[in-house]
Amino acid sequence: MKRTIFAVEDDADIARLVRHQLEAAGYAVQTFPSSAGVLTRAETEHPALFMLDIMFPGGDGLELCRQIRQTSSLAAVPV
Repeated sequence: MKRTIFAVEDDADIARLVRHQLEAAGYAVQTFPSSAGVLTRAETEHPALFMLDIMFPGGDGLELCRQIRQTSSLAAVPV
């Protein structure tokens, strides 16, 4: 079973490049254009890693990182 990486990136071209490179390295990748739905999905899918853009519509990666750290089931997942 492939380990999943959650990548939050609002630029579609960069998201596509990140997905391509990580999949070539053997990971499954879920991309998100904003923070909407990331935490809910992460709590059910348990990603191995979060990759966060610093700025995206409706939020920023630093705030999402804080939310991840405050969620007990996700707090130990690397960002």
